[in-house]
Amino acid sequence: VGLGYWYYQRNIYSKEVLKLEILGPNEVDLAQEVEYLVKYKNNGNFRLEEPRLIFEYPSNSQTPENKLKEEKPLDDIYPGEEKTISFKARLFGKENEAKVAKAQISYRPKNLKARYESVTTFTTVIKSVPLTFEFDLPSKTESGEEIQFRLNYFSNVNYPLSNLRIKIEYPDGF
Repeated sequence: VGLGYWYYQRNIYSKEVLKLEILGPNEVDLAQEVEYLVKYKNNGNFRLEEPRLIFEYPSNSQTPENKLKEEKPLDDIYPGEEKTISFKARLFGKENEAKVAKAQISYRPKNLKARYESVTTFTTVIKSVPLTFEFDLPSKTESGEEIQFRLNYFSNVNYPLSNLRIKIEYPDGF
């Protein structure tokens, strides 16, 4: 009985054994390159076998391979082992928009058939969008008269922007 209890205690497994976190900047400017560091550590006494990392970039990100999700098989994670993997992207969106990156690792503890999963997220806020739009409109116009106007825009982004679209919504009855 004592030997059975000892063997049972040795094979108890908790999902909290794998510590998973994402490190990155809390705030960025539009189109600024961001480096996310996915850090994981095996705090348990078991080797974690067949680990697979899935990293999901925030929406509207530009990535080196133009993918919003990357899957990477990892080497077995031994007790006490800690590693970091880097993911880079440029974030696009509106001012003060929160962008969420997600990482998950699925694995199988040694001598167990069940697969476990650890998941974490990290939020970065786009603090500024250095684009300026100005309308050049006539100061007066008559009802029913055709007018011409210009939209002037200026980019202070440190990255070339291409394939931009501008959408103008006219007021009712315009």
